[in-house]
Amino acid sequence: MTWRPHPDVVGRRTDQAVVLVHVSANQIFELNETGARIWELISQGQSSTDVVHALTHEFEISEARAHEQLTALVQALNAAGLLAP
Repeated sequence: MTWRPHPDVVGRRTDQAVVLVHVSANQIFELNETGARIWELISQGQSSTDVVHALTHEFEISEARAHEQLTALVQALNAAGLLAP
């Protein structure tokens, strides 16, 4: 599965985080280092499999943990309207 950012969302990296601004909703969100990397990979059009693979190698975590983090963040991003429908 792949996702894409909502067209009204602008993201900027700050050190180890990403700040997301949902322009039309006038809301600001901050993602930690792992969330920032997931956002970058999603923004690049990476599939869920590719995101999990990248997380396991970059953060040296298990595949199950990477999948769990991806699922939790995608659910939160969807709920906040930060991903395109």
